[in-house]
Amino acid sequence: MRHEVLHIVCLHDMRWLRDVLLRLGTETSNERTGWLIRGRRRKEMSFTRTEITTYRTLGCYLCGVAFGMTDAMYRERIRDHKDFWCPNGHRQCFLGETEETRLRRQRDLARASQVRARRERDSARRSAAAQKGQVTRIKRRVARGICPCCRRSFVDLKRHMEGQHPGWEAE
Repeated sequence: MRHEVLHIVCLHDMRWLRDVLLRLGTETSNERTGWLIRGRRRKEMSFTRTEITTYRTLGCYLCGVAFGMTDAMYRERIRDHKDFWCPNGHRQCFLGETEETRLRRQRDLARASQVRARRERDSARRSAAAQKGQVTRIKRRVARGICPCCRRSFVDLKRHMEGQHPGWEAE
C-alpha cells in the first residue's frame, strides 16, 4: 500500500526549493497560505501514541504546598522508602510499613507457624509411637511372667503382683 506524503516547507526556504523543484517538475504551491507543498509518493509506516499518566496529589509536610507525583513513582517511593522533594526543596520520604510489607510479614509468620505446627505434630507422632512401643514391650514381658517392677520371673505373676506390689495398678 502506498501513501501520499506531503512535506510543508517554510516560505523563506521557498526560493531555493522552487528552483530545485522546477528542475524536478514536481512543484505545486498554495498561494493563499504562502506555503509550498510538494508531493512525493513514498511507502511510510505511521502510528499514533497516546499516553495517559496518572498523578497523585501530595502536600509537603513542612510548607504545605500541593504537588503532583506520577502514580508509578508514588508506588515506588512507598515501596523503597527513598527520598523525594517538594517543589520548594524540602526532603521527605514515606515511613512506616507498606501494605505489601505487612502482607509479606504476615505470610512469613503464617509459614513459620505452619512449620512449627508440622514439627510439633511429627514430634507428637514419634512420642506416641515410642510410648506404644514401651507399652507393647511391658505387655510382652508380663505375658512371659516377668515382673515389670522388680524384673524377676515368676510362674504365678498375678499372685506376686498382689502380694509384693499392691499399689502398682495406681501408678
